[in-house]
Amino acid sequence: SDCLLRNAEIQSLAPFIRMNPSLHTLNIEGCLGASGVDLLSSALSSRTNSIENISLDGNCMGGEESRESFDALISALSNNTELTRASLMCNRIGKDGCTSLARLLKNPDSKLKSLILRHNLIDNECAAVLAESLFGNNMLNNIDLDRNERVTAKGLMAFLHLISKTPDATIRLTARWRSPDSTGDTSAV
Repeated sequence: SDCLLRNAEIQSLAPFIRMNPSLHTLNIEGCLGASGVDLLSSALSSRTNSIENISLDGNCMGGEESRESFDALISALSNNTELTRASLMCNRIGKDGCTSLARLLKNPDSKLKSLILRHNLIDNECAAVLAESLFGNNMLNNIDLDRNERVTAKGLMAFLHLISKTPDATIRLTARWRSPDSTGDTSAV
């Protein structure tokens, strides 16, 4: 596609991403291919300073064909202990991606406060994986699952179970789903 960054372009960005101590926010949206995700993961994993805010929306990093690339990216983000916000909208992460994200959410050194996962082929099973990974996580206070049409009330129940087991936790869950009994959308916040 014309909008994808070429490997040479990402390789030229890699030293900047890896070595710039002033880089706290990184937005690369809609232009990474699988090889770009690999190069970005490598640059992030060798940073000496942490990224605080990352937005990698619309890069279609999920799916069977890029599972290893997404897994490497999440491992690199796990090493960025100052990361407080991650937006991964429109990446088709599905179950394998949620399993990778669960490792990040279980990391006791993580300072992640907000995770945006809109439009990601997340279903009830994925929601359960994410909710289970949040037991003991006192940092994350916002998870956005809006527009994951495969998440039904059953998937949201996994988060309600989490909240009932950890009454001290404060978490904002944003989700919208189509109820089988109605013609409109239903929301939960």
